[in-house]
Amino acid sequence: MKKLIKPVITFISIWIILTISQLLFRMPQTKEIARDGDRKIIREYMGQTHSIFDNLIGKMSSALNATLILIALYLFILLILDAVKNRSTEN
Repeated sequence: MKKLIKPVITFISIWIILTISQLLFRMPQTKEIARDGDRKIIREYMGQTHSIFDNLIGKMSSALNATLILIALYLFILLILDAVKNRSTEN
């Protein structure tokens, strides 16, 4: 169980960092067009309407996808390095 704690914390940390970076650097140009109860409705200049909450969920899911891709790439590189190491020890 203790071996699982560090990878889980690393995964969550990467996810949070990528979510924050997407919110800071990829925020679309928006302007408020209406209020729907307590939720602000914003319009992207592309013409779509989204609530701010939906936008955040979209950014979080994009960051989650990027995190999973980074982990898969890392595991693939480890697999290749292990195969090269095993091949060099056979010779």
